[in-house]
Amino acid sequence: MSLGERLLSGGVWMAGSRGIQALCGLLLSMLLARMLSPDEMGVYFVLASIALLGSTLAQFGTHQAIVKLIAGGLALKDEVGVVRSIRSIVIIAVIGSAVVAGGYWVGAGELLAKHVFESQGVALTVGITAVWIVLRSAQMLISKAFRGFQNLKLAAVYEGAQTQLLNVVALAFLMIFVGHATLTQAVGATLIALAITVLTGVWLIWKYHWSRLPAVSGVALGRTVRLSAPLFVSSFSLLAIGEMHLWLLGGMSTVEQVAIYGAGFRLMKLVQLPLTLINHVVPPSVAELFAQGEKDKLERLMRTTASLVALPACLLLMLLLVFSENVLGIVYGEFFRSGALVLSILAAGQAVNVFTGSPGVLLQMSDQQSLLVYASVGGGVFGLIVSLILVGSLGAVGAAIGYATGLAVQNILMAWVAWRKLDIISFASGQYFLEALRLLYRQVCERVEKRQ
Repeated sequence: MSLGERLLSGGVWMAGSRGIQALCGLLLSMLLARMLSPDEMGVYFVLASIALLGSTLAQFGTHQAIVKLIAGGLALKDEVGVVRSIRSIVIIAVIGSAVVAGGYWVGAGELLAKHVFESQGVALTVGITAVWIVLRSAQMLISKAFRGFQNLKLAAVYEGAQTQLLNVVALAFLMIFVGHATLTQAVGATLIALAITVLTGVWLIWKYHWSRLPAVSGVALGRTVRLSAPLFVSSFSLLAIGEMHLWLLGGMSTVEQVAIYGAGFRLMKLVQLPLTLINHVVPPSVAELFAQGEKDKLERLMRTTASLVALPACLLLMLLLVFSENVLGIVYGEFFRSGALVLSILAAGQAVNVFTGSPGVLLQMSDQQSLLVYASVGGGVFGLIVSLILVGSLGAVGAAIGYATGLAVQNILMAWVAWRKLDIISFASGQYFLEALRLLYRQVCERVEKRQ
């Protein structure tokens, strides 16, 4: 398949998957809000944050490295190197998951519950949260592996759509037959969905990809660690700094404020949705074009995709700005209407993120990981300082201002670094939006002609 065909096919599948995931995410939020109290909702958001941070820590950057190692290796027809890289990544991820989840189970979880969040709910769910970390880590690695193999259909499914759908089904079952759910039962439903996703994902990777690679021995631990270490610093720093706004809020304010911020944060992802689609489709193509030295095509890809997603993101932003209170009330209930300002601030920060395109992906896939770390961490720390200053007096609104500010500064810095170092511009423009529409039209016409 040509680059355009792959992007169109992957984009369609990713759009469908993300649409299902967004719908299921809304349904999941509605179910949780009606089955749990606001306090329990706040604790659920905290546990989800801990699981996300823990799983990212456990992978040590392998979930980012696997895309480049597989896509780049296959582009250079180095299947032996691909096998050894995958084997090395699995070893690192398994050891990391065991260390992080075990450490959380035997002591770190209790310390966080007592001294950071001061929450009995966090303390009572230490064991199942440790399992959540392991399963979340495996699910992330599986989806990235599919992306590296450019199997964008399965990458789209295993990125989160299947897990969200199964989670909604499990919670709906509880609501219909039990009528309510405890915090432990809600987390248990999430773990069941993740476990099914991981088991089926491992089987499909073996069937469609691993079984077709040459049977060779050996590993490439040194090369894998050299690539994954800076990616780990970047991805974990970005994630940790982003999640720390919620942690600061949990330590300095009430659980109800955490619930309000968490509710707005989840809905804010709707603005990011178009860019997320692109960021899940283009990394293998970016790695391939960079490996082949196609700089002009790479910039065209960056700007065209950024321009394509800017319009729907702006429309979603306007919708959330105008109807934020009503949307929160419909999805979460009357208590959460007070988070309208929080949602508006978070959505505005995401709009800046979308306009700058995918400079982080560009830096990751072009061997500029150290510069990515400096830009992302610098902007993120700035936003975290803003939250630290404002959370005490403004609560969830202060955390939202800090997060939105940090996100905007991060992405502007990354786009600037990509331009200065690689001489590639990543942000959206009207010219490239029209080019993107022409590209889509041409690819659709070619597909129609082939089927005829």
